[in-house]
Parts: sequence; C-alpha cells; structure tokens
Amino acid sequence: MRWKYAVKFKENEKLSCKQSRLLRSEVKTPLLDKNIPYYNVIMRRRSGIAASSFSLPSGYTYAWFEPGNEKKWAEIETSVGEFTTVEQAHLYFREHYLPYVDEVNYLHTQTWSYKAIGLYIQAGFEILENESFNGYQNDYEKAMPFIEMKLRKG
Repeated sequence: MRWKYAVKFKENEKLSCKQSRLLRSEVKTPLLDKNIPYYNVIMRRRSGIAASSFSLPSGYTYAWFEPGNEKKWAEIETSVGEFTTVEQAHLYFREHYLPYVDEVNYLHTQTWSYKAIGLYIQAGFEILENESFNGYQNDYEKAMPFIEMKLRKG
C-alpha cells in the first residue's frame, strides 16, 4: 500500500515534542476542528487518476509509505492531535491499515479533518456516498453539509 504524506524531518529522525509543537505552530489554524460534529468520511482514489500539482511550504516533502514507516505515520498523527500517544496511533495503524494493504485506493477520515479532505480531493480522491471498507461506517449524508460549508469558506 502506498500512502503519501508530508514530512518535515530527516529520514530516521524522530519527531520530538518540541518539533511537534513547532510544526503545529507553523499552521495558522488547528489541523483538527473539533467544533463541528465528528462524522466518518470514506474516500477513494481511482487508479490512473493524476494528482493535482500543488506545492508544499518550504522544508516539507512528499514521501510514499513504505513498510517500516508505521512509526513515522504514528508520530505525525499524534503531532496533529489525532491521538494522544504515538503508541495509540501505531496500534491503530497496525490494526486498521496494514491488514488492508491491497486496498490502496481507499481512505477513512472524518469531518474534523476537512482541511485534509480538501488536500485529498486535490490528490485525486473522491468522497464516497455509499461504499466503505474495513468496517467503517460511512456518514456521507451527515458529513457533507459540514464539509461543503467548511471547504467553501476555506
């Protein structure tokens, strides 16, 4: 499975608490908006669809997920407030993503991450109305009014 994520640290470098705070301080608004209801959002990227080209801030690069990068994913997810500990994030990754490596085109997210949803759309993902994977509930009908409102403002 190949997930793309933005990283600002060198290979084999751990993201310290200080780096995590600095990374979050570079973002002018919180990455998660917990002021809106949490609803599951399921997305898919069809094979062969080219991702839109957009630039990252200076010092950031894209990297494809490769086996062994689970800990880095966990550090990134913890740094943005998705999990309280790296261990929780790492366990979640092992249970909910690694068993489904062949389902490369599916993505689970939530309304709190509407900013990321905007990036996923630019990367060629589409929000699914009915489909799901890995047992996630698809809250399309409940989620879309919040996503549309937030992305319009964005």
